[in-house]
Amino acid sequence: MCKKIVLWTLTLVLALTLCACGGSAEPSEPMETPVAAVSNDPNLGTYTCTSVKMDDMDIGAEGQWIQLNPQGKAVIFLVDEPDEGQWSLNGSIFTLTMTGETVGTGTLKNGVLTLDLMGTQCVFLRDGAEAPKETTPEAPAETEGQEADLPPVGYAYLSCYGDLYRVTYPTDLFQPSSDGLTDLVGQEGTKGWITRLDSREAVDQWLSGFSAKADSQEVLSCENLSLTVAGYPAQAVVYEDAKGWHSAVVVNFGRDLGDKTYPMYAACLSFSGDSREAVWNDEIQAMAASLELTP
Repeated sequence: MCKKIVLWTLTLVLALTLCACGGSAEPSEPMETPVAAVSNDPNLGTYTCTSVKMDDMDIGAEGQWIQLNPQGKAVIFLVDEPDEGQWSLNGSIFTLTMTGETVGTGTLKNGVLTLDLMGTQCVFLRDGAEAPKETTPEAPAETEGQEADLPPVGYAYLSCYGDLYRVTYPTDLFQPSSDGLTDLVGQEGTKGWITRLDSREAVDQWLSGFSAKADSQEVLSCENLSLTVAGYPAQAVVYEDAKGWHSAVVVNFGRDLGDKTYPMYAACLSFSGDSREAVWNDEIQAMAASLELTP
């Protein structure tokens, strides 16, 4: 897990909490935001933070911003000084990385960037964009609820076990499997599936298996990665064996988030294909980042 984003989160929450409680901590003045290079990409520009929440508690915003530059480059100002990162957009699914590690996931649409940073939910607005309207769970607007439940154009939902959770996949690259053995079939024979892990023991076994891949004589190449998905810690493995290339992501909820019929301690996504690119590309990483709980 990226140590920088952990430090960001802890410092950000502490500073904002002190300010909200009337403490003496003074927010740092943001540096002058550099001007983005000229490009036709409408998503480029500076996004100012307007909302910061943790566990549904609003702790305010105090001068944070993110600038999206061409070629997937980003400048992030949360505390103290700006830092450099990378950003990608797949449909409306937004991913923020630093040194190859995912540190934030969310959505970007119509100048509104919602971002989950280590369990801290932030909303950033580009100049001229309107803040998203909030609806209460008890009385959501019917039309808004229906619109929010629709995947982006060119994408579809893939759900698990009675819609316990779901991911968003691009329909031009993957289609539901008809053989009953996998959930998705992609180009060049790539296959993918999602499932749940129904006990703490199952989670431990999978994660131990990830670590064991690096020492297995049957594995030709192995990478273990730490991620954050939907605010939860996640582990990923990408490896090659005699059967080809494989990737797997386990999102560890740390507790049972299932229902009476299906216990669920973790979500698991797995892919197999003929090359590393086939099982661990931008689209597949965006699918993992799009995971959302739906009970």
